[in-house]
Amino acid sequence: MVTSRVSLCSQISNVRTLQHTFTHPKGLLFATQFAQIALVIMSRAAFEDMRSKGFVQPDAAFAGHSLGEFSALASVADILPNSSLVDVVFYRGLTMQRAVERDEQSRSNYAMCAVNPSRVGQTFDDAALREVVDTISNLRDCLLEIVNYNVEVRHPLFHVVI
Repeated sequence: MVTSRVSLCSQISNVRTLQHTFTHPKGLLFATQFAQIALVIMSRAAFEDMRSKGFVQPDAAFAGHSLGEFSALASVADILPNSSLVDVVFYRGLTMQRAVERDEQSRSNYAMCAVNPSRVGQTFDDAALREVVDTISNLRDCLLEIVNYNVEVRHPLFHVVI
């Protein structure tokens, strides 16, 4: 039986407070809980702009991955109003922000990037990317992995977690 809890906002001592001021040494968009809101709202706004200009066919199929799933649900399925979308994405981001240990400047030992090998050059493919990732991992003695292949048809896009 689990008897302890981890607070999402350990810096808030009174959980009944009606407000809290968040800070980040580099600005709030460097905090996951706010960066993700900005991304998902911009995504929804871009979709609505395209729809208003007739670029979105009513019967077209759409999907999202990870954070993009929230954008898809809000934009295409229209099941989340913006206020609920912001709430859900904020708590998702807050959970992610608090999931790993951070230093006094809110840095962690983890990072992620999207890589499109075709933008490096015509001969740079998934095997070349795998070799680069493995070489860096071995030289730095750190965990470095390709964790997701988003598109493998013509232009592979990989997420690399450092």
